[in-house]
Amino acid sequence: MIREAMRMFYVKTNVDQPVHFESVGIFLSDDRWRHDRRIIDSYEIIAVYSGVLSIKVNSTCYEVHPNELLIIPPFACHEGVRYSDKGLKFFWCHFSGITFEKMNRDTVEKLSSTDAFKEMLLLPEYTSKISMNRVNILFNQLLDIYQETKYGRYLNYFMTSILMEISYQTHLSYFPNGKTNANSTQPIRDWVRIHAFESISVESIAEQFRYNKSYLSRMFKENEGISIKELITKYRIEYAKSLLVNSDKDIPSIAYEVGYEDPKYFMRVFKKAEQVTPTIYRKTFAQKHFNKK
Repeated sequence: MIREAMRMFYVKTNVDQPVHFESVGIFLSDDRWRHDRRIIDSYEIIAVYSGVLSIKVNSTCYEVHPNELLIIPPFACHEGVRYSDKGLKFFWCHFSGITFEKMNRDTVEKLSSTDAFKEMLLLPEYTSKISMNRVNILFNQLLDIYQETKYGRYLNYFMTSILMEISYQTHLSYFPNGKTNANSTQPIRDWVRIHAFESISVESIAEQFRYNKSYLSRMFKENEGISIKELITKYRIEYAKSLLVNSDKDIPSIAYEVGYEDPKYFMRVFKKAEQVTPTIYRKTFAQKHFNKK
């Protein structure tokens, strides 16, 4: 377990130009597998979807689980530590053309009081805390774009948008409102993120945190700019989109997994949020680039 004070971040004060996209794909193992020893000259992002990736980067060992993310810097020696079981699946992408300053959490926290902090590109070296559903959806879009076109500028800008999304999630999860854990609603947001796919309601959340329901609803909306019910729906739809493009589960199964007992109601909520049905959304992201080496 990484101590919070020693958690590392890649920080860029401003991004005037897009990064340079190198490559992207999905790794899927059909047998036990261990990562080869490599040293590369670009940044690599690894986002695990299923299974556990055991990997050492320089002298630090990581066990990267589903919905966790690891960023490997250029020229870092990295290799597998233990064999992963069959079924390991992760997104990977490489990019370059940008230089980050590496900082620990205490150093970043000192910057969080500055006016420029929210505009900084802030990426975690490793995290299990950010919401990966939106990131996974963007990875799938990047894969589709890569399959359909080799137009470098488009890929560069889209890769940059993924870094912006990861940065946004990092700011939100680690430094809400520019201050670590200072937002009184952050524990509620975190709890909703963890339990969004269960049978929860504003009433049950108010009971969990010992608030009056009306007071909680008002306070949360004022602090977060979104209602608790809207936040629950947001997390559910993000997860549903991830399942639609990363699995072959049918719509009723996905509805149940993300917290809806009635598939028809789920489809209405999904269409209202995305302007398309779940089936059409799934068909939109059909192309994939798999590798098994």
